[in-house]
Amino acid sequence: MFFLSPEQAGRGQWEWALFELTVENTNTDGEYMKIAGLNRFWLLSVVLTVVLGWGAMASAGEFNGKWRGAVTVDKKSVPAEMTVENGSSVIHFMSPFNCLVELEYPMMDSDTKYMAGVDNCSGGRCDELWNGRLILQKSQVGVVEIIIMDEHSRPWGQGTLNRQ
Repeated sequence: MFFLSPEQAGRGQWEWALFELTVENTNTDGEYMKIAGLNRFWLLSVVLTVVLGWGAMASAGEFNGKWRGAVTVDKKSVPAEMTVENGSSVIHFMSPFNCLVELEYPMMDSDTKYMAGVDNCSGGRCDELWNGRLILQKSQVGVVEIIIMDEHSRPWGQGTLNRQ
């Protein structure tokens, strides 16, 4: 993680990424060294927390917005609209189903895949999805493939949604 250049070996400096840190103790016997009063493990923890946090923020918005398309269920095409806002998701199936499914906070949310469990159903055919899950997979810019599984992990429907 830290690199010591030959020129810096006598000066007690470590080079890391785009900045340098001065080392308080340059003991080369393998003794635990402290950097600016903080140990290397703590510094690594802070850096990883910040980097992973930024990565999560970047991916969380990839599916945010309104999506519209159709889902094929029992060989019938059913118009559908989906809204994803900061982890909250709702999919509305139009006629002939006319029902609504609320999704739990996503189990997976990356740049290309979004998966969430069914939290609540408004009745009708949507009740078949109780304890099911929904998977969105990006296929191209502004287009996602949707797969809906019932509570027994059997495919219930699939289709394509376009960003609105």
